[in-house]
Amino acid sequence: MRVWGLAVLVLAGCANAGEGGPLDASTRLDTGGGSDDGGGSGSAGECASGQLASNISASGEVTCAPLDTLSKQAVGDHCSAYLGWRDSCDGCSSPPVKWGRAGTASCSPGIGTNNTCTMPTLGGAAVHMFGLDLDGDMDGNDKLYGGLHCTVDTASDGVAPCPAGQLVDGFNGTAWTCSSFAEAAIAYVQSSCSVYLGWQDNCDGCTNPPTKWGSTSEVSCANGAGADNTCIAPTALGTETVRLFGLNPDGDVDGNDKLHVGLRCDSPTPTGGMQTAKCPPGQFVKATTTGTGFRCESAAPAIASYFAAHCTLYFGWHDSCDGCITPPTKWGMVRVGFCQNGVGADDTCSKLTLGQQVDMFGLSPDGNVDENDVLYVGFRCD
Repeated sequence: MRVWGLAVLVLAGCANAGEGGPLDASTRLDTGGGSDDGGGSGSAGECASGQLASNISASGEVTCAPLDTLSKQAVGDHCSAYLGWRDSCDGCSSPPVKWGRAGTASCSPGIGTNNTCTMPTLGGAAVHMFGLDLDGDMDGNDKLYGGLHCTVDTASDGVAPCPAGQLVDGFNGTAWTCSSFAEAAIAYVQSSCSVYLGWQDNCDGCTNPPTKWGSTSEVSCANGAGADNTCIAPTALGTETVRLFGLNPDGDVDGNDKLHVGLRCDSPTPTGGMQTAKCPPGQFVKATTTGTGFRCESAAPAIASYFAAHCTLYFGWHDSCDGCITPPTKWGMVRVGFCQNGVGADDTCSKLTLGQQVDMFGLSPDGNVDENDVLYVGFRCD
């Protein structure tokens, strides 16, 4: 989308598109609709809500990019949910011996005999699901691990018109500069979004909060309640280093138990302001002005809005499925502020206060969870 703020502008020796600087006092024009920023300068070109600049011409023409599209590419291509298990680990802080991951575009069985990847249609969406195959009964000395991990490819900063996946973040004196939007999007998810994992005994169809639970993001982990739960220091899982929360149930996990999962993100504070050289980290150019600077805006609120509306954590279970690739027979899903029971009697959705308010899906297995059972996890952004 291109936004024109100037009707005519003639500059001696003006630069090509992408090389124009902030309009200085000698080139101010009355745009007939520009707002005053308190410094005597109006808006030359401004992106609409949910968009930020991907190019700025010498005349102040702003080409804008929709942040929903960029957010989907960044988070969908780079974030995965992890699920793991370890036997004889009552209160231990060791990493899982079996684990895998699933994201929007891919799935990996990680490490563990009979772990699987499959892509069932759940609620009308094709979802990559990792299937964790347990070795033995899941009981009081076992540990179930969960985490959310995002990677990002480090890209060299460019100049406008911005390379794919980059937005305008400043002016270096001769050209408008660009930096990676994906790095900003992943930084928000890593610092603000957490996976919750919980357990409760004697809760067949109940909507009570888990008696043992915890949460983890990329930068922090918390044992909310429950002895022997642990936060696992970032550990190597394949080629990635992942922070995990480890949940220890108290006793056998069977048909009257409930395993809970949730997904929550902190709400970012909108930030922005006038700059003359470089936007602060996580901010990009929103508008040019007829003054000596340009206006920056944080991308975090738009990223948070996209994540809450479009990114879903799936959790499921299947009995008698040792190494099988069939879909879960019981499953549900959660997003930020949303939960849905997909298929399965006694599964529940609850809005719970676990330090913060979080929507939790509660999965009630039918019978003992043992070596021929599979627990599934998926993460998808549409």
